[in-house]
Amino acid sequence: MIYSPAELLHALDLTVGQAIANKSAGGYFAALYARMSRAVVEGIAAGRFEDGPRMERLMVVFGNRYLYALEQWNRKEHPGKAWNKAFEAAAANRVSILQHLLLGINAHINLDLGVAAGQIAPGAAIQGLKRDFETINDVIAGLVDVVQDKLAELSMPMRFLDRLAGTGDEQVANFSINVARSAAWQVAETYAGLGDEAGQRACIADVDRMAASLAERILYPGFLPNLVLKPVKWFEPRDVSGNIRLLLQD
Repeated sequence: MIYSPAELLHALDLTVGQAIANKSAGGYFAALYARMSRAVVEGIAAGRFEDGPRMERLMVVFGNRYLYALEQWNRKEHPGKAWNKAFEAAAANRVSILQHLLLGINAHINLDLGVAAGQIAPGAAIQGLKRDFETINDVIAGLVDVVQDKLAELSMPMRFLDRLAGTGDEQVANFSINVARSAAWQVAETYAGLGDEAGQRACIADVDRMAASLAERILYPGFLPNLVLKPVKWFEPRDVSGNIRLLLQD
């Protein structure tokens, strides 16, 4: 359990370091999340959010959900359907880095972000969080172009895909940060309005099933997207640790 943004950043650094040491594809999302968390911390320090202390609490609750899911997976327990698909894919490492990133984003934004927001701002308080909620998602979306550039350095077909996609490579997997943001806010509003644990558990289970369904679309996006994604995977360097380090670079 982590209790502060500083502890979260430290835990993420440890997670990324372990992935690099173990040459684990799970480090791709961990690296992206570490970058995202640092960007949020910098945003809080710069006064970008309406309520900095509340945003720190959201960061901590949000981060704990990812770290706990990873801990469950490492203990060979079931972390939920969406995270299970992301971690299974990381263990097999048969899909592109882009797909690994999208699987993590799917589980963490579509499920975890909305639940975390509902937990720190229950009831009517959730409406006061909306502007900061949108800002944190702007921070996340702002990293997409940075990551696309890094992926283009790793794979020649990704450079072609970058030019072809124009508005964002996440569309290849029928996935969009903007769609995820909208869905996560709906989850936040729903969860915040539930006053009983049974209802909250049912809400998490329902959203987890939807996120797992979306994970299937990311893993198996269809014939035409696969024509692009397969060469992307083939041309990626096989040095997983080196790839993770590149994603960490500014």
